Amino acid sequence: MSEQDHDDIRRLLQDAFPPVIAELGRDLWPAMSRTLDTRSRRVVWYDWALAGLAGSVIAAFPDVILVLFYHL
Repeated sequence: MSEQDHDDIRRLLQDAFPPVIAELGRDLWPAMSRTLDTRSRRVVWYDWALAGLAGSVIAAFPDVILVLFYHL
């Protein structure tokens, strides 16, 4: 490809994707911090069921640990 082709492609891409102005009007961290502080740390029953199931499978079949680590 010639330099002219590169310039044409660059110009077409710049026309298709205008520059993004990413300036925020305010700091978002205080609002995020308040949201995280007010959110409850609740564990639902099926989380405990999955943990118990995983523990019992690992206790019954110790070789499954390697398979679980492979998929993590």
